[in-house]
Amino acid sequence: MQQEFIRPGAWYSGVAKSGRPWAVLPRGSVAGGAMIAAAWAVSWAQVQPLAPFYFFPLWLGYILLVDGIVLARRGMSLLQQGAGQFLALFAISAVFWWAYEALNIPVQNWRYLGIEQYSTLQYSLFATLPFSTVLPAVLETATLLGSFGPSSRYLVAARVPPPRRLWLLVTLGVGAAVAPWFWPSWTYPLIWCSLFLVVDPINWWVGRPSISRLLRADHTSMLLTLGASGLTCGFFWEMWNYYSYPKWIYVLPGISAPKLFEMPLPGYLGYVPFALELYAMYNLVLFVARRSSPFERVMQAP
Repeated sequence: MQQEFIRPGAWYSGVAKSGRPWAVLPRGSVAGGAMIAAAWAVSWAQVQPLAPFYFFPLWLGYILLVDGIVLARRGMSLLQQGAGQFLALFAISAVFWWAYEALNIPVQNWRYLGIEQYSTLQYSLFATLPFSTVLPAVLETATLLGSFGPSSRYLVAARVPPPRRLWLLVTLGVGAAVAPWFWPSWTYPLIWCSLFLVVDPINWWVGRPSISRLLRADHTSMLLTLGASGLTCGFFWEMWNYYSYPKWIYVLPGISAPKLFEMPLPGYLGYVPFALELYAMYNLVLFVARRSSPFERVMQAP
C-alpha cells in the first residue's frame, strides 16, 4: 500500500479509481487535515483554554497535509527525506523568526494582542513553537507548487561564477537593515529584503544554492515559486489570524489601502522577499552545518 502513495502520479490514478482524494494520501497527511480542522475550529470559536495554543497544531497540520500531497504527486517530500532533517527545519525556523522580531523593534510594524498576561519568559516559550512552523510551511508550499511543472526548471547545468561587484548587494543589505533604526517611518519596508541582500550573495560565494546565481543564469523559476509560496502562506497566516486571540495587528505608516484580514493589501507584497530570505538563510545554515539541501532534492526530483 505504501508504494501506491509514493509512486509519482499515484494521487491522480488513486483519485480516479476511488473517487476519494484522501484514500491515497499518507496517514500523516490525513491527520494533518484533521489537525487543521480541529485547531481552526478551536481558534475561531475561542474554545478555552485551548484557543491561545491553536497556531502550532494548525500549521503543523498544514505542513503534514502538504507534505503528503507532494509525496503522492512526485514520490519525494521533505519529511520523506528523513525525520531528523525535517525536524531541523522547525528549529531553524524558530531562530529565523526571532531575528525578524529583532528587526521589528525599531519600526513596530506588527504587535501582538492578548500577550499581556504572560511574563517575558512565558511569552518566549509560548511564541517559539508557532515561530518554528514558518520555514517548513513556506518550503513545503514551494515543493507543492513546484510539482506542477518540470523539475528541470530548478536545475542549473553550469555554475555561474560570482561577479566582482557582488559585495555591493551585501552593502545594500547592511544599509537596509540599519536604516530603519534611524528613519523607521519611511524605511520600514527594507526589513523585508535586508537579510536576503546580505545572505544570498554569501551563498553564491560559498557555492550554495542562490537566487542571484539562478537569475544570472536566466533561471527565474525558483524565485517565482518561492514568491508564490510566500503569498500563499501569507494568505493563510492572515486568514487564520483574523478571528483568533491572541493575534497580531499591523501599523504600516503611510499606507491607507483596504485590508484583507488584518493586513493592508500592499503589505502582502512583503511575503515575496520574505520567502526568498527564508530560502537564503536556510541554505546558509546548511552550509555552516555542512549539509546538503533536502529542499533542493525534492524540487529537482523527476
